[in-house]
Amino acid sequence: MIQIPRRSTLSSSSAASDVYKRQLHAHPELYRRFHKPHHIFTAPFAWTSHAVHPVEMSLQSVGAMMGPIVFGFGREQLWLWLVLRQWQGVMDHIGLELPMDPLCWLPGLGGTKFHDQHHQYFNANYASCFSFIDDLFGTRWHEPSNTHAKHMS
Repeated sequence: MIQIPRRSTLSSSSAASDVYKRQLHAHPELYRRFHKPHHIFTAPFAWTSHAVHPVEMSLQSVGAMMGPIVFGFGREQLWLWLVLRQWQGVMDHIGLELPMDPLCWLPGLGGTKFHDQHHQYFNANYASCFSFIDDLFGTRWHEPSNTHAKHMS
């Protein structure tokens, strides 16, 4: 029987993604050379999940494999994990929240809108899965308050 990957595996992968994306955004030359090719898409669609520089793909792979290595996944569990990670990456880039996406049922999952905001505003919502990671680092996108509208009411 295949054991389903733990939520902690997804959390560690999401945290690793947050760290490398934050570093790529913090250093202009690294951003320009390795991450900007992915950010030319401000309105992502499914294929943009894989539109990345080979260096960024390597960074993603290290993060995605951390959990399976730490938790000692078997072959079947590793294959299931890789399918889930690919599914999640594509779903984050389709621009729609689909009710049939089983990953959206996970509490705390950022989802499509969360990742779309990363593509729109660039310096927020770095985590690949769980938005609480951006809450911890203070990098979650918050809509600016409309003080003018408040004064008008």
